[in-house]
Amino acid sequence: MEHIIRNCWQTTVLIVYFIGLLSGLNADPFPITFYDYQQVINNYSPQVAAVGGLNITEPTNTHTAFYNPALLAFREKTVITATLRYFSEAKTAYGVDQQPVHDSSKWYRNDFSYLGIDSHNIGFSYVALADLKLERDYETEGESERLYLDYYLDAYRFSFAERSGLLAFGFNLSFLTGRTVYLRELSQDDVYISEQFVDSRSWGYNVDFGAAVKSGGLSYGLTIPNLLSRVYWKDHPSYSLQRRLQAGIQWGEDENYLLAGISRKFDFSSDNLYHFGLERAISFGLLRGDYQYMPLRLGLFTEQFNNLKDIGYAFGTGFQYSMLQIDLSYMMIDQEKKNYAVLLSLSAGI
Repeated sequence: MEHIIRNCWQTTVLIVYFIGLLSGLNADPFPITFYDYQQVINNYSPQVAAVGGLNITEPTNTHTAFYNPALLAFREKTVITATLRYFSEAKTAYGVDQQPVHDSSKWYRNDFSYLGIDSHNIGFSYVALADLKLERDYETEGESERLYLDYYLDAYRFSFAERSGLLAFGFNLSFLTGRTVYLRELSQDDVYISEQFVDSRSWGYNVDFGAAVKSGGLSYGLTIPNLLSRVYWKDHPSYSLQRRLQAGIQWGEDENYLLAGISRKFDFSSDNLYHFGLERAISFGLLRGDYQYMPLRLGLFTEQFNNLKDIGYAFGTGFQYSMLQIDLSYMMIDQEKKNYAVLLSLSAGI
C-alpha cells in the first residue's frame, strides 16, 4: 500500500514539474475555450449513458479507463470497444459560454467517437473529445451577422492503474490534437465583410486521476477529470480544460447493480449534478457452452428534484454472446424530446 502511494506521489510531482515548464499565460478569449468536455451529454459508453451518465465503480463495463482509470486494476478480461454516437440538439450546445444562444442554432456532433482496449492495469484509446460545427445567420439592431465554427479535439490516451487489496489508483495520460476554423461576418449595404477569421491548429495534454475501493458487493469511486491539462494553439494563448470532481457508490456488481453519483465543476462554479442508475441482466443460460445475457438499464440525472422538467432520463440494453457484445442507449436531455443522444458500441473480448 505504501509503495503505491509513494509511486503515485512521485508521478504527480514529475507531472506538475513538466507542466510548469510548458504552461503559458492566458490572455484574450479564444473561441471554444470554455467548452465543458465532461458534460453528461458527452458520454462515450452506452452502458454508462443508460444508467444516468456516470459510472466510476463498475470495472466490467466497456470504456472502463475513460470514466475511472483505477478500475483497470480490477479488470479480468481484455476488451476492444468501438463506439458510434448520434446527437439531436435543438439549441446551442450546453457549456459553450462564448457563443450566442439562439433557438435556430444547431450543433452537429455525430461521429465515430471512441476506439479503445482495456486490459488488466493498462489501456489504450482514441477519444473524440469534441467535434462541433455551428452555422448561423441572425440579425441584431438592424445588422445581419453570420457565424461559422468548425472545431475538433482528439485525445490519444494511455491509462494505467495499481492496486493494493481493496484500494486502487489510476491515471489517464493523453496527447491532444485539434483544429478550429471560426468565421464571423457582418453585413454592410447587403455585402458581408469578414470581422474575425481564425484557422488554427492545437496540441496539448491532459491527466485524469481516479481512485476506487471494492469490498464484496459495495464499491466506491472518485475521479478528477483534467486534473492537469493544457491546450496550446499555434497563434493564440494556451488554456486549461475544465476540471471536474466526481464521486460515486454502487451496490451489487457485474451485470446486476444499483448506483448513485455526484459531479460538479472542480471550482464549485456549477450546481451539483446527481446521477442514479440500475442494471438488471436477463440470462439466457448457456448456448454451445457460452454464457449469454441481455442487460436492461435505466437511469436519470438532474441538478434539482423539485421540477420534473429538469430531470434527464436514459435507458438502454444490449446483448452478449461468447466474447462479442453489443450495447445501445438513448439519453433524453429535456422533456420536449428535442435534445437527445443515441450511442451504439461493439465490443470483442480477447
